[in-house]
Amino acid sequence: MKKYSGVLFIGDPHITNASPKRRVEEDFLSVSTDKLKQSLSIAKEKNLFPVCLGDIVNKAYEYEVVVPLMEVLEDDKGLLMLLGNHDVNVQKIFNFKGRNKEQEESDKINFGDKSITIPIDNKSTVGILQKSGYLDIVNYLQERHVYLDNNTLVRLLMVPYGVHIPDVYPEYEGDFDGNIINVMVTHHDLNFGVGIQYPNSMKIFPIENCDMVVNGHIHDCKPVQEVGGTRWFNPGNILRTAKSNMDISPAVYSISDDSLEISQH
Repeated sequence: MKKYSGVLFIGDPHITNASPKRRVEEDFLSVSTDKLKQSLSIAKEKNLFPVCLGDIVNKAYEYEVVVPLMEVLEDDKGLLMLLGNHDVNVQKIFNFKGRNKEQEESDKINFGDKSITIPIDNKSTVGILQKSGYLDIVNYLQERHVYLDNNTLVRLLMVPYGVHIPDVYPEYEGDFDGNIINVMVTHHDLNFGVGIQYPNSMKIFPIENCDMVVNGHIHDCKPVQEVGGTRWFNPGNILRTAKSNMDISPAVYSISDDSLEISQH
Protein backbone atom coordinates (compact mmCIF):
# COMPACT_ATOMS: atom_id res chain seq x y z
CA MET A 1 0.00 0.00 0.00
CA LYS A 2 1.49 3.33 -1.07
CA LYS A 3 1.63 5.99 1.60
CA TYR A 4 1.70 9.73 0.95
CA SER A 5 2.90 12.84 2.74
CA GLY A 6 -0.47 14.53 2.31
CA VAL A 7 -3.43 15.17 0.01
CA LEU A 8 -3.23 17.81 -2.72
CA PHE A 9 -6.48 19.50 -3.76
CA ILE A 10 -6.50 20.75 -7.34
CA GLY A 11 -9.18 23.36 -8.06
CA ASP A 12 -11.15 23.27 -11.30
CA PRO A 13 -8.70 23.15 -14.27
CA HIS A 14 -11.31 24.04 -16.97
CA ILE A 15 -9.09 22.69 -19.76
CA THR A 16 -10.22 24.15 -23.09
CA ASN A 17 -9.07 24.99 -26.59
CA ALA A 18 -11.23 28.12 -26.70
CA SER A 19 -9.59 31.21 -25.27
CA PRO A 20 -11.86 33.09 -22.83
CA LYS A 21 -12.50 36.77 -23.40
CA ARG A 22 -9.65 39.06 -22.39
CA ARG A 23 -7.10 36.24 -22.52
CA VAL A 24 -4.48 37.08 -25.14
CA GLU A 25 -2.62 33.76 -25.51
CA GLU A 26 -2.67 32.31 -29.01
CA ASP A 27 -2.50 28.71 -27.78
CA PHE A 28 -4.80 28.69 -24.77
CA LEU A 29 -5.03 24.90 -24.75
CA SER A 30 -1.33 24.70 -23.91
CA VAL A 31 -1.78 27.33 -21.20
CA SER A 32 -4.66 25.44 -19.56
CA THR A 33 -3.04 22.00 -19.75
CA ASP A 34 0.19 23.41 -18.34
CA LYS A 35 -1.63 24.48 -15.17
CA LEU A 36 -2.71 20.91 -14.56
CA LYS A 37 0.74 19.62 -15.47
CA GLN A 38 2.31 21.93 -12.89
CA SER A 39 -0.17 20.77 -10.25
CA LEU A 40 0.60 17.11 -10.86
CA SER A 41 4.34 17.85 -10.78
CA ILE A 42 3.92 19.40 -7.34
CA ALA A 43 2.05 16.30 -6.17
CA LYS A 44 4.80 14.00 -7.42
CA GLU A 45 7.66 16.12 -6.08
CA LYS A 46 6.14 16.36 -2.59
CA ASN A 47 4.62 12.85 -2.52
CA LEU A 48 1.07 14.20 -2.26
CA PHE A 49 -2.05 12.32 -3.34
CA PRO A 50 -3.74 14.50 -6.01
CA VAL A 51 -7.49 15.04 -6.04
CA CYS A 52 -9.17 17.09 -8.78
CA LEU A 53 -12.19 18.95 -7.41
CA GLY A 54 -14.13 18.72 -10.67
CA ASP A 55 -14.52 20.56 -13.99
CA ILE A 56 -11.32 19.19 -15.44
CA VAL A 57 -12.71 20.42 -18.77
CA ASN A 58 -14.63 23.56 -19.64
CA LYS A 59 -16.98 21.84 -22.10
CA ALA A 60 -18.43 18.35 -21.87
CA TYR A 61 -17.76 17.71 -25.56
CA GLU A 62 -14.50 19.24 -26.81
CA TYR A 63 -12.48 16.55 -28.49
CA GLU A 64 -9.49 18.77 -29.24
CA VAL A 65 -8.48 18.50 -25.57
CA VAL A 66 -8.57 14.69 -25.30
CA VAL A 67 -5.08 13.87 -26.61
CA PRO A 68 -3.37 16.82 -24.84
CA LEU A 69 -5.00 15.72 -21.57
CA MET A 70 -3.84 12.15 -22.15
CA GLU A 71 -0.30 13.45 -22.56
CA VAL A 72 -0.51 15.42 -19.31
CA LEU A 73 -2.00 12.46 -17.42
CA GLU A 74 0.31 9.83 -18.92
CA ASP A 75 2.40 9.55 -15.74
CA ASP A 76 -0.62 10.01 -13.46
CA LYS A 77 -3.15 7.65 -14.97
CA GLY A 78 -6.21 7.17 -12.82
CA LEU A 79 -6.26 10.71 -11.40
CA LEU A 80 -9.03 10.82 -8.80
CA MET A 81 -11.60 13.39 -9.87
CA LEU A 82 -14.95 14.52 -8.52
CA LEU A 83 -17.52 15.02 -11.27
CA GLY A 84 -18.30 18.70 -11.86
CA ASN A 85 -21.02 20.52 -13.76
CA HIS A 86 -18.80 21.37 -16.75
CA ASP A 87 -17.83 17.72 -17.17
CA VAL A 88 -21.36 16.73 -18.21
CA ASN A 89 -24.39 18.22 -19.98
CA VAL A 90 -26.30 19.33 -16.88
CA GLN A 91 -29.35 20.57 -18.76
CA LYS A 92 -29.77 17.17 -20.38
CA ILE A 93 -29.21 15.20 -17.16
CA PHE A 94 -30.95 17.13 -14.39
CA ASN A 95 -34.52 18.03 -13.58
CA PHE A 96 -33.80 21.18 -11.59
CA LYS A 97 -36.19 21.71 -8.71
CA GLY A 98 -38.44 24.70 -9.18
CA ARG A 99 -38.95 24.22 -12.91
CA ASN A 100 -42.47 24.38 -14.30
CA LYS A 101 -44.21 21.01 -14.51
CA GLU A 102 -44.56 21.23 -18.26
CA GLN A 103 -40.78 21.55 -18.47
CA GLU A 104 -40.07 18.51 -16.34
CA GLU A 105 -39.00 15.32 -18.04
CA SER A 106 -39.42 11.92 -16.41
CA ASP A 107 -36.10 10.59 -17.66
CA LYS A 108 -34.12 13.28 -15.86
CA ILE A 109 -32.51 13.03 -12.43
CA ASN A 110 -33.80 15.27 -9.65
CA PHE A 111 -31.09 17.78 -8.83
CA GLY A 112 -30.01 17.60 -5.18
CA ASP A 113 -31.24 14.09 -4.40
CA LYS A 114 -29.23 12.15 -1.82
CA SER A 115 -28.68 8.85 -3.61
CA ILE A 116 -28.17 9.41 -7.32
CA THR A 117 -25.52 8.48 -9.84
CA ILE A 118 -24.67 11.15 -12.41
CA PRO A 119 -24.47 9.42 -15.81
CA ILE A 120 -21.26 9.89 -17.79
CA ASP A 121 -21.60 9.74 -21.57
CA ASN A 122 -18.82 7.53 -22.94
CA LYS A 123 -18.64 9.90 -25.92
CA SER A 124 -17.96 12.94 -23.74
CA THR A 125 -14.44 14.17 -23.12
CA VAL A 126 -14.26 12.86 -19.54
CA GLY A 127 -16.05 9.67 -20.59
CA ILE A 128 -13.32 8.93 -23.11
CA LEU A 129 -10.61 9.70 -20.55
CA GLN A 130 -12.25 7.48 -17.96
CA LYS A 131 -12.72 4.55 -20.34
CA SER A 132 -9.07 4.91 -21.36
CA GLY A 133 -7.91 4.71 -17.74
CA TYR A 134 -6.68 8.29 -17.46
CA LEU A 135 -9.29 9.44 -14.95
CA ASP A 136 -10.91 7.84 -11.92
CA ILE A 137 -14.18 9.78 -11.82
CA VAL A 138 -16.50 9.74 -8.82
CA ASN A 139 -20.06 10.37 -10.02
CA TYR A 140 -22.02 9.35 -6.91
CA LEU A 141 -21.64 9.66 -3.14
CA GLN A 142 -18.59 7.53 -2.43
CA GLU A 143 -15.83 7.23 0.14
CA ARG A 144 -12.15 6.87 -0.74
CA HIS A 145 -9.16 6.38 1.57
CA VAL A 146 -5.68 7.87 1.45
CA TYR A 147 -3.01 6.62 3.86
CA LEU A 148 -0.28 9.00 4.99
CA ASP A 149 3.21 8.14 6.16
CA ASN A 150 2.53 9.72 9.59
CA ASN A 151 0.07 6.96 10.55
CA THR A 152 -2.93 8.96 9.39
CA LEU A 153 -5.94 7.87 7.35
CA VAL A 154 -7.64 10.58 5.31
CA ARG A 155 -11.21 9.58 4.54
CA LEU A 156 -12.50 11.37 1.45
CA LEU A 157 -16.29 11.42 1.16
CA MET A 158 -16.81 12.50 -2.45
CA VAL A 159 -20.03 14.41 -3.21
CA PRO A 160 -20.36 15.22 -6.95
CA TYR A 161 -22.21 18.17 -8.41
CA GLY A 162 -25.96 17.64 -8.16
CA VAL A 163 -25.77 15.24 -5.20
CA HIS A 164 -27.08 16.36 -1.81
CA ILE A 165 -24.40 17.23 0.77
CA PRO A 166 -24.99 14.96 3.80
CA ASP A 167 -25.68 16.48 7.21
CA VAL A 168 -23.73 13.70 8.92
CA TYR A 169 -20.38 12.15 8.01
CA PRO A 170 -20.67 8.35 8.32
CA GLU A 171 -18.86 6.59 11.13
CA TYR A 172 -15.65 4.74 10.28
CA GLU A 173 -16.14 0.97 10.23
CA GLY A 174 -12.60 -0.21 9.50
CA ASP A 175 -9.77 -1.38 11.74
CA PHE A 176 -7.21 1.42 11.22
CA ASP A 177 -5.83 2.40 14.63
CA GLY A 178 -3.99 5.63 13.78
CA ASN A 179 -5.22 9.19 13.34
CA ILE A 180 -8.31 9.54 11.14
CA ILE A 181 -9.36 12.71 9.30
CA ASN A 182 -12.89 12.98 7.90
CA VAL A 183 -12.83 15.19 4.80
CA MET A 184 -15.76 15.83 2.49
CA VAL A 185 -15.03 16.83 -1.12
CA THR A 186 -17.81 18.78 -2.86
CA HIS A 187 -18.57 20.70 -6.06
CA HIS A 188 -21.47 22.93 -5.07
CA ASP A 189 -22.87 26.47 -5.02
CA LEU A 190 -21.83 27.45 -1.51
CA ASN A 191 -22.04 30.81 0.20
CA PHE A 192 -18.93 31.63 2.21
CA GLY A 193 -20.07 35.23 2.70
CA VAL A 194 -16.99 36.66 0.97
CA GLY A 195 -15.72 37.09 -2.60
CA ILE A 196 -17.66 35.61 -5.51
CA GLN A 197 -21.14 34.50 -4.42
CA TYR A 198 -23.44 32.62 -6.78
CA PRO A 199 -27.21 33.34 -6.78
CA ASN A 200 -29.25 31.05 -4.51
CA SER A 201 -26.09 29.48 -3.12
CA MET A 202 -26.27 27.46 0.08
CA LYS A 203 -24.75 28.84 3.25
CA ILE A 204 -22.03 26.68 4.73
CA PHE A 205 -23.22 24.73 7.77
CA PRO A 206 -21.96 22.33 10.47
CA ILE A 207 -21.72 18.68 9.42
CA GLU A 208 -21.70 16.16 12.22
CA ASN A 209 -18.48 14.11 12.45
CA CYS A 210 -16.90 16.06 9.55
CA ASP A 211 -13.52 17.70 10.13
CA MET A 212 -13.27 19.59 6.84
CA VAL A 213 -15.10 20.26 3.58
CA VAL A 214 -13.06 21.13 0.48
CA ASN A 215 -15.19 22.56 -2.31
CA GLY A 216 -14.58 23.04 -6.02
CA HIS A 217 -16.88 24.90 -8.44
CA ILE A 218 -16.40 28.43 -7.06
CA HIS A 219 -13.65 30.20 -8.94
CA ASP A 220 -11.98 32.28 -6.23
CA CYS A 221 -10.17 31.06 -3.12
CA LYS A 222 -12.16 31.41 0.08
CA PRO A 223 -10.42 31.66 3.44
CA VAL A 224 -11.03 28.76 5.80
CA GLN A 225 -14.15 29.21 7.88
CA GLU A 226 -15.22 27.04 10.80
CA VAL A 227 -18.92 26.43 11.35
CA GLY A 228 -19.90 24.33 14.33
CA GLY A 229 -16.71 22.29 14.30
CA THR A 230 -16.57 21.79 10.51
CA ARG A 231 -13.89 23.66 8.59
CA TRP A 232 -14.88 24.80 5.09
CA PHE A 233 -12.38 25.68 2.36
CA ASN A 234 -12.65 26.59 -1.31
CA PRO A 235 -9.25 26.58 -3.12
CA GLY A 236 -10.52 28.25 -6.31
CA ASN A 237 -9.60 27.48 -9.91
CA ILE A 238 -6.05 26.84 -11.09
CA LEU A 239 -6.88 28.80 -14.26
CA ARG A 240 -8.25 32.32 -14.60
CA THR A 241 -11.15 32.17 -17.06
CA ALA A 242 -13.11 35.39 -16.44
CA LYS A 243 -12.63 39.08 -15.71
CA SER A 244 -13.79 38.47 -12.14
CA ASN A 245 -10.72 36.22 -11.68
CA MET A 246 -8.16 38.82 -12.77
CA ASP A 247 -6.86 39.51 -9.27
CA ILE A 248 -6.75 35.86 -8.26
CA SER A 249 -3.42 34.07 -7.88
CA PRO A 250 -4.13 30.41 -8.79
CA ALA A 251 -2.61 27.82 -6.47
CA VAL A 252 -3.08 24.29 -5.21
CA TYR A 253 -3.40 23.37 -1.54
CA SER A 254 -2.65 20.40 0.67
CA ILE A 255 -3.25 18.97 4.12
CA SER A 256 -0.85 16.55 5.77
CA ASP A 257 -2.06 15.79 9.31
CA ASP A 258 -4.97 16.09 11.71
CA SER A 259 -4.15 19.73 12.48
CA LEU A 260 -5.83 20.41 9.11
CA GLU A 261 -3.32 23.16 8.46
CA ILE A 262 -3.51 24.10 4.79
CA SER A 263 -0.32 24.55 2.75
CA GLN A 264 -0.32 26.61 -0.42
CA HIS A 265 1.81 25.50 -3.38
